[in-house]
Amino acid sequence: MSHNAGSALTGNNASCKAIAIGNIYVRMSDEVKLDAVEYVKSDMVLSLGTCSTSAFVVAKLGALLKSGELTNIVGVPTSKRTQEQGAWLNIPLFVLDDNLKLDLAIDGAD
Repeated sequence: MSHNAGSALTGNNASCKAIAIGNIYVRMSDEVKLDAVEYVKSDMVLSLGTCSTSAFVVAKLGALLKSGELTNIVGVPTSKRTQEQGAWLNIPLFVLDDNLKLDLAIDGAD
């Protein structure tokens, strides 16, 4: 699956999550909240959100980078908590001021 710049994965802390890519919304249960990671490919610049879903996704991204399944990922955290988690997991982090073009934003409605 190809992604357009500005794609976003969004959700909330209720019993369902939502993925949004352009104007397409798909509801998903808590059991599959990590499905957002399926949209991430090596060499992407990702906005890493602050919500609870993002925390799970950041943890999974860290594991995939450590295992070598993903490479050359750059994260742009949206909060101090996400920045600390990403740094702890050795995810390369930058800020939007670095003039990066985001490939994908992962965040929730909470």
